Amino acid sequence: TYKEFRNHFEKDRALLRRFQKIDVNEPTIEDTIKILRGLRTAFEDHHKVKYTPDAIKTAVELSARYINDRKLPDKAIDVIDEVGAMQMLVPPSKRKKTITAREIEQVIATMARIPPKSVSSDDKKVLEHLERDLKRLVFGQDKAIEVLSSAMKLSRAGLRDADKPIGSFLFSGPTGVGKTEVARSLAEIMGIPLQRFDMSEYMERHSISRLIGAPPGYVGFDQGGLLTDAIDQQPHCVLLLDEIEKAHPDLFNILLQVMDNGRLTDHHGKTVDFRNVVLIMTTNAGASDMARQGIGFGDVSKADAGDEAVKKMFTPEFRNRLDAIVPFAYLLPEVVSR
Repeated sequence: TYKEFRNHFEKDRALLRRFQKIDVNEPTIEDTIKILRGLRTAFEDHHKVKYTPDAIKTAVELSARYINDRKLPDKAIDVIDEVGAMQMLVPPSKRKKTITAREIEQVIATMARIPPKSVSSDDKKVLEHLERDLKRLVFGQDKAIEVLSSAMKLSRAGLRDADKPIGSFLFSGPTGVGKTEVARSLAEIMGIPLQRFDMSEYMERHSISRLIGAPPGYVGFDQGGLLTDAIDQQPHCVLLLDEIEKAHPDLFNILLQVMDNGRLTDHHGKTVDFRNVVLIMTTNAGASDMARQGIGFGDVSKADAGDEAVKKMFTPEFRNRLDAIVPFAYLLPEVVSR
């Protein structure tokens, strides 16, 4: 590997000049499919099964998308091997002689620690009715729900930037109007966990190190970070950062990296993948301005006052990396009565 080359060969110039360095780059998805087609017969003979062409293609495409800590063709070969070996764990009467894309999806979900329906075509049905299902659970905030639903559908259709989170949203509005509930309901409908962090606990600069780990030489360096560990263990989730305006400004520099590249490196040098995360941040910024314009439930047209407060609170660099700033309005009396 590159690391071993630097540690052993590059330091010894006399040894280095006696070898010719040849860089072996990671193959493309198309090349990996050709490699697996060549290896298919050996695995079929070993596991006593048959792999369909669609299974080979699915193994390569899904492993490239969801298994991010390894390289092709290694991870795709492991998927093919694993799905064949799994047939030996079931009773002979239930073993499948032909491996299809469905079996590949189940193995990928297990290896990548994500819900099976997230890698299956079945999740199209969930996304099709996502807006309807959210509106059944959360009343009076249809605009926020529509924005979220659109982002999910774009992600599944492959129309979003593959190197960014599924969606990055800022929910702004008064307390108690459903911001956190929308995030919780989204996770429930999608069948993925909700990771919640209260930003009021990270108001001091030194507290930010708890999220990504302490620097070398500081207490807690060997313990890792709460945020990076949580996403590493559950890479497909809804990440809720509650009351983001209370966090120390240094946190926003971390979030810029997450929203831009879909990755975050902790102080141990480990890179954590955020590309399968729905990032939702909530803020009460502007709520007091909206209240001053008209106290009570009735007036829901105070969004302009809230927008101005959000612009003052958050930098243009931060706002421009968001997929949407979603204003939550005061609830109408008839909505509250429901």
